[in-house]
Parts: sequence; C-alpha cells; structure tokens
Amino acid sequence: MYLQSALSPQVVPARSSSQRSPHLLAFPHANPVLRRHTVTGLPARPGHGWVQVDRSQARCLRVQASESATSVSWREKLNSKPAARASILTGLYITMVGLALAAAPYKVFGLLFDTSTVARGWIQVGGILAVLYGIYYLGAGIGDCLDMGAKGFYMSTILGRVVLSLSFAWLAGAKAVPQGILILAAVNLLGAVGMTRALLPHTAS
Repeated sequence: MYLQSALSPQVVPARSSSQRSPHLLAFPHANPVLRRHTVTGLPARPGHGWVQVDRSQARCLRVQASESATSVSWREKLNSKPAARASILTGLYITMVGLALAAAPYKVFGLLFDTSTVARGWIQVGGILAVLYGIYYLGAGIGDCLDMGAKGFYMSTILGRVVLSLSFAWLAGAKAVPQGILILAAVNLLGAVGMTRALLPHTAS
C-alpha cells in the first residue's frame, strides 16, 4: 500500500495484490507534523516529501496530521469570520462581568451605581443573567466557527439554563432572594432537558 496526502494521509491501492512494500507517506514541508516528527527510513521520492515508514508509524502520523489540520482550520475560521470572533469576545466579556457581580455584588455594582437602593441578592440575579447571555454569545460564535449552524446556539442554551437553575437554587437556599425564584429555576431546568432531547438523533419508526 501507499499513503499520500496534502494534510493527512489517505490509503490508495497497492500496485499489485501480492506486493507487501512499506507504507509511503507524502506530506508538504509546511505541515508542522512532519517538521517536528522524525521518521526513520529512506526517501522514496527525493524532493517530493516521501518517506518510508511502517504501519504503526503511518497510523501515528495520520492521527497527528489530522489534529494539526483541525487546529489550523479553527484559527483560520476564527480569523475569517469577524462576526463569530466578535460574538466570542462579547460572550467572554459579559460572562466575566456576570461572574464578578455574582461573587462580589456590592463591590462591583458599587463601581457605577448606588448599592443602597438594590438588595444584594437581586444584584447577584443580574450577574447570573449576564452569565447566561454570555454563554449564549459564546455558543453562537463557537458554533459558527465550527460550521454547526444554529446547533451551537441550541447547545449553549442547555448549559446556560442549567447554570441559571443551579444558581437560582443557590440564591434561594442562601435566602438572598424570595423562594419563588425556584419556580423559574425549575422551568429553566425543564427547558434544558427538553432541548437536550430535541437535539438527540431521532430514528424513524
């Protein structure tokens, strides 16, 4: 058999069924996997990037090349999609602000507003909602970069609503807000379960 690839090796038929020659791999010299991976063997085609390896080395190189191509593809997509990049940055910013408000409500909220007019627990609720929106932005941006379409956002709503439900339950347990907030926690948890079931693959009956 012979292996040849631009980014990751692919198997092509051997010249004859009885031939049992070693694998031959071809990688462009720009491939970082080949640059950092030393293979023992003689070049089969000098100047064309061919090297002679055994089966175990071929599998190893194939996996490493695939991982490298995925990493490069992610960076390229992020740079080529300004809206997705802006969504991810916005999500990070909103999430960090929300976490800060939930952890230190008076200190963070007091930087801009009068804390004497708002209860500590409701400031934390605002922070939790900010985290929720941040997760949505992150899901939409990452999903766009991974060519997942709307599924990236759908999946982020599951995580966001679970975080919201647990956080509201925590605030209710600490008696920072009225116990009625547990109803909102339960509704959002049920919504997360419903979305999870909707995203599962369905087989035709």
